Amino acid sequence: MKRLMITAAVVAAATAGGGAALVGASSSGGRPATAVENIAATQPQASSAPADNFTTTTGSTTSSSTSTSATSIAPAPAAPNSSTADEPGCNRASWQDRVQGAPAGLDGGDLAGDYLWHSSDGFHLRVTHHGDGRDVFTGVIRSSAPMAAKAVRLEGNDAFALSADRLTLTYRFYDYGHIDGVDFHTDCAARVVVGGLTVNSDRLGPDHVYLGAHKVHPEHTPFVIVRSRS
Repeated sequence: MKRLMITAAVVAAATAGGGAALVGASSSGGRPATAVENIAATQPQASSAPADNFTTTTGSTTSSSTSTSATSIAPAPAAPNSSTADEPGCNRASWQDRVQGAPAGLDGGDLAGDYLWHSSDGFHLRVTHHGDGRDVFTGVIRSSAPMAAKAVRLEGNDAFALSADRLTLTYRFYDYGHIDGVDFHTDCAARVVVGGLTVNSDRLGPDHVYLGAHKVHPEHTPFVIVRSRS
């Protein structure tokens, strides 16, 4: 069992040429969460577009950073689509059925792997496994439009990073049989690609990835989530 107190820590990149917003947690002894150096190193070079009203949230602490010189990167206003409630003004179709809805009864200690689903307030990623040993889960999520994200139950060295252009989210969760995760939503993206999935540095196969309410396995990893054709 993790014997850690969750303390939010948000580190914003300060270099003019790029960087990532890092969200993690620190132990009760005050040791800061470690940056995801190895994961972050794989991120693509940040685009020249500055972040606009990007907010990250951990626990009860919210940090907001707004660029006064940023130009709008949101799509032009359109008639609201009730199936994309997490993306105001988005007139695209809803995300495909296989990712819709939370898996019923998901709890710490369930089948090991990554659980990913979409609901009216965005995407939700969770990891867990049997027992109280340590399993380290990593992954990379890329979107065709900027994302915003917030931590869920992160402790100790758990961390995720969002690239400066907000198109790439990387994570590393040290899981001890409980629930670790991140919530995110896109600015009306057409597709989301999930890859780089590992557990304890071994590739995480599709049989350990559970999508939507029915825990559907993707055909392979990496995999792509697209909008419904209907």
